[in-house]
Amino acid sequence: MISFINRILEKGGSWIMSILLAVIVVAFVFTIGAAPGLTQKEKGLGETDYYGVDFSPNSKERRDLAERAEIQATMQMGQFLNNPQFSRFVPQLIGQQTQRNALENLPLSQLAEKLSVPEASLDEMHKFIKEQSLFQDTPAGLPQGQPGKYSQEKFDDFLDRLKANDSELQFQEAIKEAILVGKLQDILNGPGTALPFEAVAKVRSDKTQWAMELITLERKKGSTQPANPDEEELKALYIETKSEYATEEKRKVSYLVFEAEYSHPSNEQLSEYYKKHSARFIPVKEKSEKDQIDPKKPEEEQNKKEAIPAYKSLAYEIKQDILDDFIRDRGLKKIGLKVAATKAEELLDKIYNDAKFLNKIQTEEIITKQGILQFSHLEPYGIAAFPKKQFIKDINAPFFDHSPSDQENKQVEKLLKQAFSLSEDRFYTEPQLIGDKYIILILEKVHESKSPEFEKLKKDAGQYKKLVSVWQEQTEEKELSEMREKAENDIKTSLSEGKSFENSAKMKLTEEWSLSYSKYVDFTSNKLPEGLPVKIFDAAKILAKGESSAMEVIDGKGYMVSYFEKKVPNYNSNHNDVGSELERLQSSSRSSLTQEMVTRGQAAMKVNIFEQTAN
Repeated sequence: MISFINRILEKGGSWIMSILLAVIVVAFVFTIGAAPGLTQKEKGLGETDYYGVDFSPNSKERRDLAERAEIQATMQMGQFLNNPQFSRFVPQLIGQQTQRNALENLPLSQLAEKLSVPEASLDEMHKFIKEQSLFQDTPAGLPQGQPGKYSQEKFDDFLDRLKANDSELQFQEAIKEAILVGKLQDILNGPGTALPFEAVAKVRSDKTQWAMELITLERKKGSTQPANPDEEELKALYIETKSEYATEEKRKVSYLVFEAEYSHPSNEQLSEYYKKHSARFIPVKEKSEKDQIDPKKPEEEQNKKEAIPAYKSLAYEIKQDILDDFIRDRGLKKIGLKVAATKAEELLDKIYNDAKFLNKIQTEEIITKQGILQFSHLEPYGIAAFPKKQFIKDINAPFFDHSPSDQENKQVEKLLKQAFSLSEDRFYTEPQLIGDKYIILILEKVHESKSPEFEKLKKDAGQYKKLVSVWQEQTEEKELSEMREKAENDIKTSLSEGKSFENSAKMKLTEEWSLSYSKYVDFTSNKLPEGLPVKIFDAAKILAKGESSAMEVIDGKGYMVSYFEKKVPNYNSNHNDVGSELERLQSSSRSSLTQEMVTRGQAAMKVNIFEQTAN
């Protein structure tokens, strides 16, 4: 991998090479790097099997699959690779597409083989290559979506880079796989997944014009609210709902830190590195008019380079950037993290003790004996508010100005959440990579949830107000339920006596409740009139013409509906709208099948490797 990168950089170091370098890193992460999760003894065998392929981090099958997927993704994103305007987005796009390809191609290619879909011929492979935008010249001003002219030079250049990495055979396999999956998708895109009559029915339904009548039951504005409850009513309600007022369960944890261990570079090494790569850290000074070429000055004086600042004189922030780049370029962090991960796994192996788990006291003795850093700075916390900020600050001390990345925030929250799955038997988490450290949580104490006594709750103004509010809501719901039943019966009686829907809404109920009538005409299902809830419209669609529905309650109001006209358009399969809908249904069906196969494949694995952190 390193030799491949070096050869790429030797060929010119253009912006496209930089992008491909970043893409290779993304693919390398997906292929190789998953942080240690369960120990090998806990994993067992076959638990990472995905459609017959071992998807564990060190599996050669997975590496080969991901390499093919990365080659396909690079070709798929060729239009972006060829456009400097999108250069900063390309690594992320190709990384995401690589993972999608790897997960989707495996089950789809196996399905294609079972259906005896023919393999790609040489002619099909040549045609496929020439259609890829990565190998096309796309001059400025070319209309969006219009293919450019095939460039043999671009293809040869890409193939040379693959040969340098011994990936030429994988390229051929990637082409064959992409064509095979494409053929299967064409089959799925045919009449077997969506038939024309389905599109006709969908379009007719969407374009149908409706005319409906609606009666709405609601409490009059300004009507009196339920009276305040007496203490016995509140106490009875509290007994039924006391779990709602319980204190939050909290967890007290300590944590073990396994820091990345590698030889820190000396000032001499960093100074030498800075001299070689000074352009990365010192901005190039633009020439002013007076700095332009002066024919009177000797050429040697005009071409004289401005001396770069000495390493010792650089600001702290620039030195930190130099250190970060040095560590990344030399792969020191990767080596250091591997050492840290190994130490964390060794500790878990000792706790596991050949399936005879050590207890907490025995584990503490091992931790002390091995001199592993253990901290417990966090106050007990609940599931609703993880102390992410404090935790990140603690593990990065004394650098309190550390600015965590989105990934660090995500991994910290994931780790702190795991505390709520721990118990006295399983009192430790798996190692979690956060920044340049692996961290294991140790459960110290569980603060159980507890409901207060009613007399104590009464002294808590906020909780007491909440209890009264719940009582009022329940009372209102009971009144609405009783009034809904009465109104529905009265309206049905009125209709059975021959009165119209509109006249039936004119009856008086009580001083606090009223009925209102609305009429809606010539509207479609994709643009319902204001005041007609979707649920009520759906209820009306299954009614016979002139039939009235039961009264449904939504958001504190009652609704009874009836339709008196339905205009269905006479579209057939030749209509443009039907053709567009058929294409959409076919595409959706194909995507649904692919996603279902990926989901089932992931579910079949006993260890969800896709949630492990890459390093």
